[in-house]
Parts: sequence; C-alpha cells; structure tokens
Amino acid sequence: MHNSLQQIEVFHLEFLRWFGSKTDPKHYALKGGVNMRFFFGSIRYSEDMDLDLSDIRVDVLQDIVLKILITQTFIDNLRPYGIQRVSIQDMAKAKQTETTQRFKIHLITFAGEDLFTKIEFSRR
Repeated sequence: MHNSLQQIEVFHLEFLRWFGSKTDPKHYALKGGVNMRFFFGSIRYSEDMDLDLSDIRVDVLQDIVLKILITQTFIDNLRPYGIQRVSIQDMAKAKQTETTQRFKIHLITFAGEDLFTKIEFSRR
C-alpha cells in the first residue's frame, strides 16, 4: 500500500521518464523540490513538478504532455501504485503562454482519493 505522497512522487517519476523519451534533454531541466528529492536525496516533499524549458513551442509541448497523460500504457504503469486514472483540468482554463505552461492534474486512486498535482514549465 502506498500513501498519497508516494503516489504523487511515482506519478512525477513516471511522467519524467515518458517526457524524457519524447524530448531532447538539452531543452529542459527539472528544478525545485522534485529535483532536490529525486537527485540530491532531500527530505523535502514537493506536491508539484517544475521544469525550465527552451526551444519547444507552446503547441508542441501541450501536445506532448497531453498525449503522455492519456496514453493507456502510461496509466497502466501507475496502477500498481494504486492510481486508477489521471484526470486533466480543462485546458481552456489552464495557463498556456509563451512564458509559462501549467497542467493541473488529478490522480484518482482505487481507494477513491483525488490527489492533486501540477506540472509547470517555465521559459524564463
């Protein structure tokens, strides 16, 4: 059994694995709490994942992210950790600008929990 913090972390790790396979790593860098925890062993927990990005257009990034989040294999990889499905906030309401792209995500668990997380890309 995994707790909600672990489930969000598994989602972040799996998303990074998929994102890394679809984009050139020279165009993005993980930052913030997720970076500190995954790569430097920090005890700090982060609910959201932040990345710096360059040379990927808004429409291209949106397409990559949405395709990952709706791919059945991606969702199937989360199931052993108690995540039943991934729900994406209405993209018409999501911030999608040249500076910032934000994806608000709900992870629905088999226990009926609704776990909220965000993935935010910055071009600064």
